[in-house]
Amino acid sequence: MVTTSNEQYFNDDSLSRISAVILPNSSINQLGHRSIPALKRYMEAGGSGIITLPDTLLQKKGWPWLQTLTEQKEGAELSIDQGRLLKLEKNYSAEDIEKGLVYVIGGNKQADYSRATTLNVPDSTRYTRTVLAQGLDEPLQMALLPGNDVLFIERKGGVKMFESKTGDLKTIANLDVFTGIEDGLLGVAADPNFAENHWLYVYYSVAKGKQVNRLSRFELLDDQLDQSSEKILLEIPTQRIYCCHSAGYLAFDSQGNLYLSTGDNTNAEDPLVEGYPPVDERPGHELADDQATAASTDNLKGKILRITPEDDGTYSIPDGNLFPKDGSKGRPEIYIMGLRNPFRFTVDEKNNNLYWGDVGPDTKVKSDYGEPMSFDEINQARGPGFYGWPYFLGNNQAFPHYDYETKLEGPKKDPANPINDSPNNTGERILPPAQGAMIWYGKGNSKEFPLVGNGGASAMA
Repeated sequence: MVTTSNEQYFNDDSLSRISAVILPNSSINQLGHRSIPALKRYMEAGGSGIITLPDTLLQKKGWPWLQTLTEQKEGAELSIDQGRLLKLEKNYSAEDIEKGLVYVIGGNKQADYSRATTLNVPDSTRYTRTVLAQGLDEPLQMALLPGNDVLFIERKGGVKMFESKTGDLKTIANLDVFTGIEDGLLGVAADPNFAENHWLYVYYSVAKGKQVNRLSRFELLDDQLDQSSEKILLEIPTQRIYCCHSAGYLAFDSQGNLYLSTGDNTNAEDPLVEGYPPVDERPGHELADDQATAASTDNLKGKILRITPEDDGTYSIPDGNLFPKDGSKGRPEIYIMGLRNPFRFTVDEKNNNLYWGDVGPDTKVKSDYGEPMSFDEINQARGPGFYGWPYFLGNNQAFPHYDYETKLEGPKKDPANPINDSPNNTGERILPPAQGAMIWYGKGNSKEFPLVGNGGASAMA
């Protein structure tokens, strides 16, 4: 029998020798990011079981598995993973604990950690921090190339290469880009077949002539970016009068589809003063209406696009985007719409699920929790969808539709049937149902997701 308040005792080596664990709820609330997986592994390994003691009504949130231990009814007996759980009643006695031990220990089998599926948190001493380059000028994205060479871009146009064998850093190109507002050289991704074709995809703001952000393909030959090899895949018109939100991240999925994130590119200054989302429908204020960009099915801004690059420098539309391939209901490149500033995203290489952070607004509108509805979001998409902006945030909490002319709040939109009736909308009036965020939080402590803590608002995933 071991009695301890030392959280470090929760590890495979120690727990494998234990037939049962007795935990007051107050102690469960103190468990950290290392001991919680260790406890779950103990149960998965068939290490008998756990008895919980209801000494507090407070419950630690943010760990779904852990909540299964604390949210059971008093007196509950059940199997969890490969072990047993007993939650004693409030007025338990020593005899109750003895009976409980008989139940959770059962046949007193030795824990078999080959059956555990939860991974231990790696020891921080396994990692070594190595600085490859420093003194950079706004680096935005990098691409890992064969041989562990690293190519990365800087917003003002620099394309640089870190050579793994020599440790040398060199500039291999300088692209002429527009760098006002948040524009510039925004994204880069190596073709999945880069070792054979040497193709790089780049998203950048054209400096002269057109006011567009351009997705192009270049060849990287002998560590030099051949600018004469440029193949233009896609151009997205932009306004360069008001800030903000360019996004521009690039990534491939396991099927060779290329994803591109775009910001709403809307005047954020006037709405910031008013304290409402940019839905300004007054004549002459079109650039302050996100219903013309993020919430428009006919506009590629405020989106995550998904295309299949072709060998001839064009692209096709893969199956499974938000709208039909013929463009009859919206731009067929659109996979995700209703975004504000999806600055960074990740495609899960195993299942192609998409994760992204959407940087939230500053607003005076109160949320359901009484705090300002200025949520950042972390989202997951297992398929295409509309994610609400500028009508909804978080778990589909709705903004009142603010009239910038009268300064009055109007009715809220219905997330199940959102309607875009702005005079600036050139797309479909009826939008897909809004999808709620996976995680959302403001600048203070979150009651729903306490693990995110508090601080700055710049969600990335």
